[in-house]
Amino acid sequence: MTTPSPHQPALAALAANADPRKAKSGVTKLARPLPAADVPPLFEQACREFGAAGEGELATWAFGEARKVEKKHPALRDMDVLHAAFLEFTPRGAVAPGALRDHVKLMGAELAADEAHDRFWEILEAAFAVGLVPYARVFPDLLGLAKAAGVKKGDAEARLAERLLRTGVLPAASHAIWRAARRPLGRIAAADRALLDLLLAAEPDEDADLAAEIRQYWLEALAEADAGAHVPPEWFFTSARRCSPEVLLRLVDQAPDRLAGTPPHRPAEADLGDPGVPPPGGSVYIRRSKTTSFANRVDAPSWRAGKTDFEALAAELQTGPGERHAFEVQVDLFVQDLGHYGNVDYREALRAFCSVPALRDLLRDLVEGWKARAASGSLPELDHALTRLVPLAEAGYADFGTGLRLPDPRDALSATLRGGLPAELAHPPMPHGSAVRVLQHGELLTWTARNGDVHIVGPGGRAERRRGPDLNYGVMTWYDGENAYSSRYVDHVLQTFRLEDDPAAGPVLTLDEATRYSRPQSPASAEVTFPGAPGPARVAYARGGITVTAHDGTVTALLPYSAEKLRGTGPEAVPPPGWWAHLEPADPDGSAVLRGLGREQAERLLDAAFTGPLAAAEAVDPRVTSVRLREEIAEAALTAVQCLYRLVRLRDILGLEPQPALPEVLRTRPDLPVVRSLPLVPRFRRLAELMEDAAARPRGEHGHPIAVAGDLAFVPPLDFGLLGKTALAAARPWQTGRRAANLETLHAWASTPLGDGGGRWRRLALAWTGAHPHTRDLELWRTPNGALIFGHHYYRPDWSDALEYSPDGAFGPVDMPGWEIKGRAKPQGWGGADRVAEFERLLDERGPVPQNPDWARELAEAAGIALIDAATICFGQWSRQEPAEIPEEIRDLFTDPADPGKLLPWTLPYPKMDAVAAPLMPDDPAALWDRGPDIARAAVACQEFQVF
Repeated sequence: MTTPSPHQPALAALAANADPRKAKSGVTKLARPLPAADVPPLFEQACREFGAAGEGELATWAFGEARKVEKKHPALRDMDVLHAAFLEFTPRGAVAPGALRDHVKLMGAELAADEAHDRFWEILEAAFAVGLVPYARVFPDLLGLAKAAGVKKGDAEARLAERLLRTGVLPAASHAIWRAARRPLGRIAAADRALLDLLLAAEPDEDADLAAEIRQYWLEALAEADAGAHVPPEWFFTSARRCSPEVLLRLVDQAPDRLAGTPPHRPAEADLGDPGVPPPGGSVYIRRSKTTSFANRVDAPSWRAGKTDFEALAAELQTGPGERHAFEVQVDLFVQDLGHYGNVDYREALRAFCSVPALRDLLRDLVEGWKARAASGSLPELDHALTRLVPLAEAGYADFGTGLRLPDPRDALSATLRGGLPAELAHPPMPHGSAVRVLQHGELLTWTARNGDVHIVGPGGRAERRRGPDLNYGVMTWYDGENAYSSRYVDHVLQTFRLEDDPAAGPVLTLDEATRYSRPQSPASAEVTFPGAPGPARVAYARGGITVTAHDGTVTALLPYSAEKLRGTGPEAVPPPGWWAHLEPADPDGSAVLRGLGREQAERLLDAAFTGPLAAAEAVDPRVTSVRLREEIAEAALTAVQCLYRLVRLRDILGLEPQPALPEVLRTRPDLPVVRSLPLVPRFRRLAELMEDAAARPRGEHGHPIAVAGDLAFVPPLDFGLLGKTALAAARPWQTGRRAANLETLHAWASTPLGDGGGRWRRLALAWTGAHPHTRDLELWRTPNGALIFGHHYYRPDWSDALEYSPDGAFGPVDMPGWEIKGRAKPQGWGGADRVAEFERLLDERGPVPQNPDWARELAEAAGIALIDAATICFGQWSRQEPAEIPEEIRDLFTDPADPGKLLPWTLPYPKMDAVAAPLMPDDPAALWDRGPDIARAAVACQEFQVF
């Protein structure tokens, strides 16, 4: 029992005084003459009197003054007396947060850990008993004492969260309490239905400070507790309103059955024609990406014979339209991928696929569709078809049926450019290179950036900005002119939430019963008239792709499209089909050029495109000023080039008549046909023309740069100077499976100046000798010898590969300031169209060259190299051919004498082996059959070899 204070009457009188200053002054005056030990009891009695009079602030001040005296005189502290004081005054609300925190620290320092922890709990329980949470930092202070007492963090959090629930103090708790308690509350409520009911009933006070944020913490705790699975549907429409996107989506996902409802009827196929619905599995126009970065790569399925259950795959055809579409996209990618990897038996994989009747029928239907696209005369459709038909044919597919019509890409190019390109229209501004979602509703276009920035655009182009959920939540935001909505697909049903921006909580969602099935009304097609066109074009969406069809029926663009654009490049520049009618001309003068374009102009573009993208861009009519349109025209020309290459391959595989009227830059001698390697021919010819032109320019005192040949990205060719090695490989009896490819390589190189065997070309390694190297990637120089072009500085700026041309074949120092030749130059070596043709004639008439193991022994002795290296140079690398294919007397050369079952590895570096192998081929092809390889010349090359 508290002893009555002799100052009680005076203190009561001061408490009755309404002036806080006089009250504080009076109490301080009473305390001044007292011994230090009597001062804390005086202030505590003052605290009681002030509290009884309803003067809470004065009561808190008096309690704090008592503690200040004890802090000033530590000897006065009695932990039991202090504990009693806190037990008495904390429930009265007279203890300031700072005083209680100081007491917690003091208990942790002065008492045993268990006792400090227990005493703090006694104080908390005393406060909870009167409906009071003593202060905001309860959780961290309790966890500190609990850790010292050996109580696990999770257990301590759970105990405190449960007491907050059971004592009913939680609804009035502060923002900090809710923030600390939300996850422990969720965990304990998830394990105890009674606690979940208490948590549902603990809806925070709407009048509290930071009420909006506290409400979000309550809803987050409920989501942690899986409350969505237990509440009635009405709860979502009322208590869960204006909830943060992450939390509301979690709650809704917990109640799929409770919120199922009855959405408006919609045919299952409708989503495949709705531009607002991302197609499952991707677009029908998706391209198998072989050279893009990892982030943008589209991987084909790894369906392999003996590893894939093709019967199980066929079950995908019995599913709904969306799943079937996704499976057809996978089949499309599988077809495009045929032949991609050299170590996969694609023919066997295709046979296994077609052995299942349902899959064979599906592929036959797809092939018929691709044939129809190829025959349409449209460049995009021809390109789409050939990227599927050619791999199929190369993999042995033969069920092409009849009616395969293959148009001329030059005609398709001119028709496409005349018909209208997407870049002729100015697309609405959208962030390029980042994720974005785009939805149209009526006359309003809404796009959302990854961070949740929402831009609403009307037909006039005026934009309104809002905040919405970021793209990680999987929702798409749209606007109907009055309200903003965020929608997502759950089990093929569109689920829509009303979106608002809370000043405190940010974007919040509400599930309204009246609008939860609302969907954006986005047209699947529209008409747009390209500038200067005689009629409107049709822009139509289906199955993840937009088709642009000109007024005359020519398809001018096939564009992958999705309302979700998460890959970072490409499709995000494409607006929804219904929005095209609102697009303005981007370059009217450029469009006028395209409307009048004929076949002659198309052929000039095509000819430039054989050199590369930079040349194609330079060949675009200068009256076209839009950068985007110029790029799209050049890209169309490059596509036509690729189509021409693929047509040559397809005709060869199927045994059709050769491609008629090939451009001059692609033509080769009839006895040296080129099919798969055809792209090498124009590239090497154009490189030769460039360097021959440079060599014809006036010569300066020293070598000097002329230009940068940006299109020639693979200069110098890595196989330069190795035609002799290739011919030797083609002549080996065991080279049956690779002979056609070897001969194709010989045909291609021999059809260009770089492979004519005339000795006017050489490959160099150049080293910088100055102080500050300057990179010279693909720079073309006029040199004393003729002309030189740098390669890429792949490894270091002071070193570069280079290709040099001398009109008379007389080479000397390059005389380029700061650069010198490093190592020994690589000569052009064996080659020439006549030699290759003679070599092939002899191969047909006399058969493969009999291989003599003595060649390796003679080379090893003459060159001073190991026998295994000589054998590898003469007969090829054993790791790249089955040892069983090699005759026993030659296979013995590769065998370890100490272990006949072990094959020895070669020891020379690849460049040296190539340098020795190439001159083995005699200048006269007949000599290879009559006398064998030129061992003496190869031995000299070995001795003269220097590492670049």
